[in-house]
Amino acid sequence: MTPLNGSFCMIWGRVQEKVKKSLVFLLIGIVTFSAFMDFASAKTSQENRQSGVTWLLYHQSDEYTTAKKELILMLSLFQEKIIPINIDQQIPPQASFDYLVYVGNGTRSNGFTKEWQQVIEQSHVPVYVIGGNPANFDPNTPYKSTGMIHDVNLLTVKSNRYPLDQVIDVPLLYVPFEKQSTITAFVNNGVKKAPYLLADQTGVKKRPLYYSAQFVGTGELSYAFVDSLYDFYQQKVVMGHSLHVYLEGITPTSDPQKLLAKARLLNDLGIPYSISLTPIAYEKQQGRSGTKLQQIDLRHFPNLVNVLLQIQHDLGGQIVVKGVTNTLQQDRFVNRKTNPMNRKESNFLETEKEILQELGISPVAAELPEWGLPMKQAMEVAPFVQQMIGVPDLGAEWPKFALSRPLEEQLSQKFTFYSKLPLSHTELGQYVACALQQVQTSMIMRHTQMILPVPIDLPDAELKDLMLRLKKMQVLFYFLPEEKPVLPIQPQLNVDEQTRVQKASFYISWGLVVVVSSVVLYFILEVGILRKKRAKRMFEESSKEVGGAE
Repeated sequence: MTPLNGSFCMIWGRVQEKVKKSLVFLLIGIVTFSAFMDFASAKTSQENRQSGVTWLLYHQSDEYTTAKKELILMLSLFQEKIIPINIDQQIPPQASFDYLVYVGNGTRSNGFTKEWQQVIEQSHVPVYVIGGNPANFDPNTPYKSTGMIHDVNLLTVKSNRYPLDQVIDVPLLYVPFEKQSTITAFVNNGVKKAPYLLADQTGVKKRPLYYSAQFVGTGELSYAFVDSLYDFYQQKVVMGHSLHVYLEGITPTSDPQKLLAKARLLNDLGIPYSISLTPIAYEKQQGRSGTKLQQIDLRHFPNLVNVLLQIQHDLGGQIVVKGVTNTLQQDRFVNRKTNPMNRKESNFLETEKEILQELGISPVAAELPEWGLPMKQAMEVAPFVQQMIGVPDLGAEWPKFALSRPLEEQLSQKFTFYSKLPLSHTELGQYVACALQQVQTSMIMRHTQMILPVPIDLPDAELKDLMLRLKKMQVLFYFLPEEKPVLPIQPQLNVDEQTRVQKASFYISWGLVVVVSSVVLYFILEVGILRKKRAKRMFEESSKEVGGAE
């Protein structure tokens, strides 16, 4: 081999080596860029995607009913956009929807117009029929209403029986024998039973069909209905029941020793709890001109303040301020940037804040009015209450606001609304039994996060008995607030999102295969190059030896 040929081979080998390295890095870059672009596209599409839309179809007879408002509230726990539509007065909107909920209003249903019937027949979204005849909604369904069952007083869910707090009449639904497994709850009047909840995942035309014989916004039936919405909206949730003890009725005139005794009892039992505190109260005073209300606050009751500070620092208790005690007027809610509270209410909250700061009391939450405040408006007023009452900014932790509704925990971007069990007006002699019954009833739902209001006048022995019995029910006690919900709801991905994720996963999987294969190929080629160099060097050395010998 001539020196020229040797130099050429060396140069050509280096060129081959650089080309191979460039190809490897190019392949890696292409795969990485492709996967990144697909993820970016999926993320952008997800960010731009509107939340699911539920059309709530109802008749004129339900236009102004409380049941319709309660139903909207329950649906709003699972869907951001609930659009109520009076099908007797409105034509179908020119818009898309993801779910249909139809309130048939029992035997008083007026049916559907041709326009609405066409929309229903052409849609393939999941459908929930409430209180109506599924056959009127879809003629091809095997489920048909055949009459009424009267004086229903018992609910059966998952083999557990719950006496109803009210007697009602519900439609009697015929379910074929082969479809009996779709029934998820029964009601009974002692003589006859009827399906109350039904969940058919295939339905007609492969469209999921759900059914509730009658909508009831309170009590056992409401818990069973809300629980069925997990399946209707295809949301997965971990089974579990948690509870927070909430000592109610603490005002400036409360007995400090009685409060201290309960705090020590709960602390000794290892039970998380909070104090519902009203820093400002009014008492009647007799004057020359008659009886008038005199404002009093915590600053005039140092013994109670000392107990509250001891609870806060040494006895594991938390303070929740009962910020606004009166019902906020709904007509004040103009938009989310306007404070819906009037000047008097705002000044009241500012005064409470000054008192708490002066005394060194740090609230972790504020309680909103118990009645007359829908969820949307509660979410609007919550940040104003938080700011005025002095609830600290907890960073990753969310400020918590107790909302007095017997429903599942409700989430928004900044606030968590817990549900209080409806026990505020229970007589003391019946409190423990009623509390246990309410907790047991709420456990109809597969996941609950409850607040148990405990009156300050409840005897200590009864409080201890209640806590021990709740522990036996395997209820998880939690502190308020937490960094995140104890058992968060995990929504499933829709079809489009699943497709994007699967596509991205496909690119990543094949990308990894290509990268690994390229590395192996590069290693093999590199070994080949080294072998050629070694053979060339050995050949040159042997040639020199032969030449020297000559």
